[in-house]
Amino acid sequence: LCCAQEAVVTLPPSYETSGQNYPVIYLLPEDCFAANHSNLAGRLLEAMGSQQGLEMIIVQPVFGEQDDPAAVLAGVIADTDAKYRTVQGPAYRVLMGTGAGGYMAYALGLNMPEEIGAMVSIRGNFAGEDNPWLNTLGSVSDKVELLNISNPDYLNTVYTYMDAPVDDAYANQPGGTNELGAAFIGFGTGSASHEYTVRPGTFD
Repeated sequence: LCCAQEAVVTLPPSYETSGQNYPVIYLLPEDCFAANHSNLAGRLLEAMGSQQGLEMIIVQPVFGEQDDPAAVLAGVIADTDAKYRTVQGPAYRVLMGTGAGGYMAYALGLNMPEEIGAMVSIRGNFAGEDNPWLNTLGSVSDKVELLNISNPDYLNTVYTYMDAPVDDAYANQPGGTNELGAAFIGFGTGSASHEYTVRPGTFD
């Protein structure tokens, strides 16, 4: 683990010897600040080690309660590109998170089309009262509605993925994963890819 400004960076196994540049996953905190209880970083590293795995740099930004999350993320992206061998450009940057981190992936990513080309939410907490950034970053549903009117072409250039357990409260809340997943899939095809997976049971 290497420490970058306001982030923890995990380099892929081949980084020291390959000489190649790598795409980057920005793994946003499950509690909106620093914690990732679901061990997504470990799961991603395990997937990278499989035969079909693609090695990537994993960056976990840290946010303070008084921070501007968008400014922090922009700074971390710039810092990561400056310090590490990254493949630069939105097509090679992913925002990903669980819970409130999944919300952050979309709330921040939809405002950064020149920086972010993919957003992934697992059991996203898009509208819960326990989401501490909701009042600051706003409703993802509202952002999507505005984009569909003001810049529909953008929705044909970005990849989105949402995953939710059927019995999870976050999935079923108004403005939650079920509604957002259906909205994204309802957009025109173009070059975009919008995916939504529903699983039985609850989050594990």
